[in-house]
Amino acid sequence: MGPSAESYWGYIEIRPHWKKKHAILEKYLRACMKFENKYHNFAYLDTHGGSGQLILDGQFTPGSPIIAANVTPTFPCHVIEIDLRRFRRLVSSTRDLPNVQLHKGDCNKIAPGLLSRIEVWKFVFCFLDPDGLVYTAPNGRKYNQLEWRTVEALARGHPKTELLINFPLEAIFRCIGYVEKIEGKRAAETMEERVTQFFGTDDWRKLGNDRTALIQLYLDRLGGIGYEEECGWRRALLIRNEQNSPQYYLVFASRNKVGGKIMFDVMRKEWGRKPLLALPPNTVCLHIFED
Repeated sequence: MGPSAESYWGYIEIRPHWKKKHAILEKYLRACMKFENKYHNFAYLDTHGGSGQLILDGQFTPGSPIIAANVTPTFPCHVIEIDLRRFRRLVSSTRDLPNVQLHKGDCNKIAPGLLSRIEVWKFVFCFLDPDGLVYTAPNGRKYNQLEWRTVEALARGHPKTELLINFPLEAIFRCIGYVEKIEGKRAAETMEERVTQFFGTDDWRKLGNDRTALIQLYLDRLGGIGYEEECGWRRALLIRNEQNSPQYYLVFASRNKVGGKIMFDVMRKEWGRKPLLALPPNTVCLHIFED
């Protein structure tokens, strides 16, 4: 029997396609655990912890913090959440997981500072999972869910960070559409700035709603902050909803060749098709999985 309607308060309700990213997260962390058992050299950082437990089709299902903590019980797991209602559920959901350390607030302010708590010889797996561009607090104040400066700080703030990023394609499309519809108004300028802060550049303006060009821009930006050609590994997997509509890309970036190869294999198996772009590994280790 599932949770009652009254008990839904504070929990995030998800749709089935959310489980795709959780499956990829879990499979990759299980591979990391094999190295952790030998070297004890991993840590986990979750910038959008949500409510811990999630609700899918009226039933509880574990979210990313619980998946990570259970799969990697010896990892220190730092989890951030900005929403107070979700944070309270997150606290109760992870109460019995001693390796979880919770942090309430804006990940753009908190996440970079957490790296200073993690030894430089450890690999830090960072899961950045915004469900849109903007979070609106109960008091009406708006926050950027994930800014490029945060991604860059995580990439540059520690020598061994790996990033798994939810690239919120549908939200970006929606925002670009509003900008075109109300061009010239102050609201359009605000929305444009939100997209620019996500990409860290306004080069997106000339790309329109070309999803492949937008994700390529983001991957190129990642290449410029340490995940560059030859020593950098970048992957992107397009996730669709139950109606086959594109929802988001799951983006991976690592400086580690072994990690890059493992994630390539995980994404390839999840997608079941050849990548749209797969250049020889001695040139650019970059792959985009989509139609």
